[in-house]
Amino acid sequence: MATRTIKLPVGRDEIEMDLYASSGEACGSISRCCIVIVPGATNKNWPPYQPVCADIAESIAAAGFECVAFAARGQQPCTGHWSHESLEEDLAAVVDYVEQDSPASLSIGLLALSAGTSPALSFACRYPDRVKCLAFWGTCFRGFYDAFYADLNRAKDVLSEYQTVLREDFSIPERLYPEVLLPRLQVPLLLGFGTKD
Repeated sequence: MATRTIKLPVGRDEIEMDLYASSGEACGSISRCCIVIVPGATNKNWPPYQPVCADIAESIAAAGFECVAFAARGQQPCTGHWSHESLEEDLAAVVDYVEQDSPASLSIGLLALSAGTSPALSFACRYPDRVKCLAFWGTCFRGFYDAFYADLNRAKDVLSEYQTVLREDFSIPERLYPEVLLPRLQVPLLLGFGTKD
């Protein structure tokens, strides 16, 4: 298994990406199919989640795909603040990176986790020609968002335990609720959720 970690500038900040490829593949030389793991409020570096994310990424690479797992702005060790909108911008930067110097036949799939599903869904609706498929794990819907962020100070405390720094003026725009976005989706979606993420 070949892995490489890089820092990618996004605005005045940077995000951290881990690139996974099966042994013999050169990381950074993207294969014909790449799966991008889109983090939620937790990310690849949060200690309880780190082994899970690494196992998923390694399994994807072992199956012959390239995989990218990243920490967004505001998530340890990245600078900046986390929001659904900034996560969508970070995802766009990751996809831009993956697409550079890649064959025109490159296929990109998104595996989005928890609160990362809204930005991933928005990105796929905006750029259906850049995303071939989506898989969502632990999708958050409006009811969850409205309850979790009703007390913003409490939400900030919870997210700080996940090593995620929330923007001071945090809010979720109406356009990012899955209920608004799902009817516009034009690519295949595998949706999974249960009582817990």
